[in-house]
Amino acid sequence: MDEDTYVFFGGPDLEKNALRNILLNAINATPAGDEIKWVCYYLNDPDIVDAIVNAVNRGVNVSIILDAHPRIPDINQYAIDTLCSLNSDLLTFLLASNQRLWKYLGVDWHPHLHSKFYYFSHPQPHVYIGSYNPTADKYHTGAKFTGEIGDHSISHNVLVKITETGSIRTLLEYYNSLTHATSRRYARFSCLHNKTHRSDQWSISFLPRFRSHPADALFKTISPGTRIKCAISHLKGPGTLKAFKRAIKHNADIELLIETSQRRTDNNRLTSLRNANVNVYQPRFPQYCLMHNKFIIYQSPDLQCVMLGSFNWSTRSRLLNYEIIATTSNPGIFNAFEARWNQLVASA
Repeated sequence: MDEDTYVFFGGPDLEKNALRNILLNAINATPAGDEIKWVCYYLNDPDIVDAIVNAVNRGVNVSIILDAHPRIPDINQYAIDTLCSLNSDLLTFLLASNQRLWKYLGVDWHPHLHSKFYYFSHPQPHVYIGSYNPTADKYHTGAKFTGEIGDHSISHNVLVKITETGSIRTLLEYYNSLTHATSRRYARFSCLHNKTHRSDQWSISFLPRFRSHPADALFKTISPGTRIKCAISHLKGPGTLKAFKRAIKHNADIELLIETSQRRTDNNRLTSLRNANVNVYQPRFPQYCLMHNKFIIYQSPDLQCVMLGSFNWSTRSRLLNYEIIATTSNPGIFNAFEARWNQLVASA
């Protein structure tokens, strides 16, 4: 693996709070005068929040954008109350609210700021992206939240550290766009969201967008002998299976690793996929442990890559939410995801 690229997994078979501790250690290591910029959907881990407060107090420039309307309304309240009480010019804290779409689509839905983005300027600029939300374990959140969102101190998640200058520049441009309500409102029509941003190691895309989903574009490259492995936290909503149907039509070998929660998985679609000879794995994990990974391992005679990020296979994610999607052909990253896939499937 490239020395500047790192992949980190979480799960019940790994160290508890492994991903939380990566972020926590990075916050604590950031000295005065450096920067931290985050975009979060959920942020309720008290140790993380307290570390952010300490960072601001010692002179770190901290900017955080938090979704104003997560699915669990009061889950971020500790972070909101704590950060709003800080009276410091070094802290920029934004609750990003997006207009409900019922006027236009007949549904009372907020587009969610579902991205997971953790930028640190120290010791060199780097960004963590992936599926992990900084949420506390069941002993801190209690059954009220853990029953809804799982215990992410042990759930299956991934963070990938990116240090490549061009990719960081693109991700910071995305961050800056989220600070403006007008930019968010028309994001799906912007050049930023409708362009695939390519660098030596990464191709980065954003949702919402007017152009097709990056996974759809990837699946259009299918040739004989193609193998597709998808770790899917949410599989629901009409229209989410078109890419799979196209792959099946071209005789691709497809395997899916699916979360078992009924709220996150549409069993009718699972049955349809199984009837089409798609291998579906639904491992049973400890209580409150979720399969929250969101990645695609794609292998064909002409292309070998991994697509990862915050995106779900759901209508809201595809059409409404703000998401980060990154693709790489880096052999080290590919091998890391392939090895983790084999571990997860072995537990099914």
